[in-house]
Amino acid sequence: MRAFTLIETIVYLGLFGLLMSGVLPALGGMRAAAARTETQSLLLEEGTFLLETIDYTIGSGGAASSFHLSSSTLLQGFPTGQAVSGNQVQVHDLKFIQTSKTGGEPAFVDSSFTLTAHTDDGKVLMRTFTGRTYIDLP
Repeated sequence: MRAFTLIETIVYLGLFGLLMSGVLPALGGMRAAAARTETQSLLLEEGTFLLETIDYTIGSGGAASSFHLSSSTLLQGFPTGQAVSGNQVQVHDLKFIQTSKTGGEPAFVDSSFTLTAHTDDGKVLMRTFTGRTYIDLP
């Protein structure tokens, strides 16, 4: 029975090192992709929450004839500018457009805003949300 020689051992270690040099960067890329996916999911979750908050706030406003909604009152409790799950989420360009009742069409409020977040690898992700809430005007 014959044992490995020193040269064979060095060749095997070199081949193993060559294989590992290709695997480790791929693992780093997978981690970065997972962080981007997590941030995109966070943006979608926070944006959906804010759209539902807008819809609830407008829909349960009581007397819709005195409809006043500002970004400062709406965003109370929303984690704008704070770290959420390790990512910074910020609200930009929050707009409301109220349309009066015309003909047989109901009145509605269009809302739009943009959320941005920074990933762990320094990339900035943005997503724009739009919504329409129908309101009852007397």
